[in-house]
Amino acid sequence: MRILRDTPSVQARGCATIANMSRNPSYVLSLSLSQSRNCGKTVTTKTKHRFRRAIVKARGVEEVVRAMRSHMDSADVQRQGCRAIRNVAMDSEFVGTIARAGGISCVVKAMQDFEDDESVQSRSIWTLRSLASEST
Repeated sequence: MRILRDTPSVQARGCATIANMSRNPSYVLSLSLSQSRNCGKTVTTKTKHRFRRAIVKARGVEEVVRAMRSHMDSADVQRQGCRAIRNVAMDSEFVGTIARAGGISCVVKAMQDFEDDESVQSRSIWTLRSLASEST
């Protein structure tokens, strides 16, 4: 995401990749373990947490927020950014990081700017719901 920052389609795919890695890292593991005897094993909650922690440590949340702020006119970037934030927020440990990075305000802004886009609205609502439920 740090390359081609001005290209919305690249930024949307970057957000989608972070969303996928933080929600279901099994596809990443299947790529890296395809030759391993571990391929096909169920991904545990602990593994998901490690992936989310790695994303946070690599400043992935900040990159998603930057992409959302840089491409406010792209519904796809907003949609995928909301997915990424929601999935990282599935661990309450990272809600503070998301808030400090400006993720909550980006989600609210996406809702305001794309009020007629059902997909952005749906993803935004689910993201805020996850943030609220994980912060308690």
